[in-house]
Order: sequence, then C-alpha cells, then structure tokens
Amino acid sequence: MADDLTEAEKVKEKRAKSVANRVNVVIMALALASVSVVWWLNRTRGALPEDWLSYLAMFCAVATVPQCFIEILARLAEMVAPEIPDRTITRGFRNLGAWVGVLERPLLLGALLAGIPEFIGGWYVLKGIAGYSLGLRKKDVAERRSFQLFLINNASSLFGVALGWLVWRFLGFPSA
Repeated sequence: MADDLTEAEKVKEKRAKSVANRVNVVIMALALASVSVVWWLNRTRGALPEDWLSYLAMFCAVATVPQCFIEILARLAEMVAPEIPDRTITRGFRNLGAWVGVLERPLLLGALLAGIPEFIGGWYVLKGIAGYSLGLRKKDVAERRSFQLFLINNASSLFGVALGWLVWRFLGFPSA
C-alpha cells in the first residue's frame, strides 16, 4: 500500500504523522501537568475527599468490568444469530467500539452522579443516529444483525453504568 503512494501523498502522510505526534506530546504534557496540579493541591490543601481513591477505583471498575460481560454477551448473540458471519465484529480492544465504551461508561456514571441524566439520553440519541445508518443503509441481513449486536452491546454497557451507580449509592459515596 505504501509503495502505491505518490511522492506528494507520502509527504502529506508524513506531515500528518508529524502533526499527530505533536498533538500526542501536547496531550501527554497536559495530562501530566493536570495530575501534578491535582496532586499538589491535595498535598497542600487537602482538596480531594478522603475517599478519592475509592471513587477513582469505582470509575475504573465501571469503565472496564462491563467490557468483559459485553464480550461474552456478544459471542452468545453471534452464536444464536446464524446470519452474522464469523468475526463480523472485531473483538476486544482492537475494536474502536470497546474504547468508546471504556470512555463513555465513566462519563455516563458522572452524569448520573452530577444529577444530569438528560446527558445520557442525548448521548444515546447521537450514538443511535450514528449507528442507525450502519444497519439500514444496506439491505444486507448481516449488516442489520451487526447493528443489532451494536444495540445489545450498548444496552449491556448502560447496564454496567447503572450497576456502578447502584454500587456507588450503596457504598454511600456522594452524589448530587
């Protein structure tokens, strides 16, 4: 593929990679600076609550644990629906959707804890619009089944958020 590129395309690709590398460096620097400031504020002012590590652990659990169940449920759904060809959906973190789930679950839990559940509705409307065309643009049954699997994975992800919210409340952690 790289051999098929013209010289201008190669230069353009190299420039794009260079910009992407610089953006990554800036993001990493900002992340490091942010963590350093939070650490410093907590050391000097006690800005974080005593249980901040528990809260962080809970958000991490909500981000990652449901992914295990989503993978299992997706495999079961594919076994039941013979119209889905093997390996229609890429498994694990090679699938961009898994990364979206890891990022969205803490976001949705945060919306619940902040007392703005409307955010969840808006998020899923946008996500549904984006995925809806995937399943209906083509008449192919496999495409429709892939979209239905997408919906099953989303429901499983939302269930993981709801379960995390219930555990958060059960543990008596603060919320709005």
